Amino acid sequence: MGHPIVYVRDFFRTHPDITTCQLHTYHYIPFNMKDRPQVFSAAANDLETCFAKMQASLPPDHDIAFSSVVHTHNPSKRRYHLPLIDFHGDISDIFLNRVADFVQESDAESIAFYKSGKSLHAYVGALLSQQEWVRFMGGLLLMNRKEEQAVDTRWVGHRLRAGYAGLRWTANQGQYTQLPAHLRTIRF
Repeated sequence: MGHPIVYVRDFFRTHPDITTCQLHTYHYIPFNMKDRPQVFSAAANDLETCFAKMQASLPPDHDIAFSSVVHTHNPSKRRYHLPLIDFHGDISDIFLNRVADFVQESDAESIAFYKSGKSLHAYVGALLSQQEWVRFMGGLLLMNRKEEQAVDTRWVGHRLRAGYAGLRWTANQGQYTQLPAHLRTIRF
């Protein structure tokens, strides 16, 4: 399952009501409060092609991130979030189990973990409304314990301010040491 695009693609295949998702390109500026990515809409059934085209035209000092925002055919509730999590480095098995218990509260089907250089990323197989997503993100802030500060709270704060979450899919800027690589998937 190597790259997270595989997990997301497979989730989309099992949820044919998802029509589009968002990818964005950005240039990371440390401690910048302004989030100004260029947003692209991708057809859920053509995600890999869209990603490949974006990679081919990407400036060398920019990266591509997957956005939590997805859209469905459902006319009463078209915009959802696929929950994403950013952790500081590796996390203990005890913390990982706490995270798994927490995401199950969102009726998640699964959670997939990816090593992404200095960070650990997680993709949660669930669709949340905006209100549910804000509650989910708030819950992430409460996950950390004095003995283990695993959830990246600055990332959560930036994502709440922006109104969506995003996780990097490329590694073109110097501070990123590797592409995301699959570690483990837990199915519920």
